[in-house]
Amino acid sequence: MSTTADLSANTLELVALTKRYSDTVAAVDNINLRIPRIQMRSELRRWQKELGLTFIHVTHSQEEAMALADTMVVMNRGHIEQSGSPGEVFNKPVSEFVARFMGGHNILETPGGHIAVRTDRITISNSGAGLTSTLVDFEYHGGYGLLSLDVTASSKTPLSAVLPEAAFLGHNFVRGQP
Repeated sequence: MSTTADLSANTLELVALTKRYSDTVAAVDNINLRIPRIQMRSELRRWQKELGLTFIHVTHSQEEAMALADTMVVMNRGHIEQSGSPGEVFNKPVSEFVARFMGGHNILETPGGHIAVRTDRITISNSGAGLTSTLVDFEYHGGYGLLSLDVTASSKTPLSAVLPEAAFLGHNFVRGQP
């Protein structure tokens, strides 16, 4: 038999919210059905629409949150860092924490402070314009390629760049090349 001492902090918060709003809110936490994730999300959306309920879905999966949410909330140590539509939170993170949590962003240091640059918005060119970098590593992932670039002038860690498959395969990458 489980007691509240056996429950995680997330589960306790979810139970409290569900009790408070039990007539209009369905609590969904860590659903582990034996069906594909996309099918599970489709079923949740259908239930929500048919039942007319507000779902509070607690997850650490950014993909799942963005797929299901009309409004998503990113929390940091119990405090709301950002709330908004999935597109707003991903494309305009309000803090370094949110950008790193959502993934797909590089954090660059500039004279005006830190900025987040999406990995899929970086272009590779030999024109000499933009930042100079050295190729640390590269990986082919099927539909895209992932580059790791050393840009010591603006970042303490290598930057990541995602290239569409055609652009990735159109380059002859060599580790250490500028």
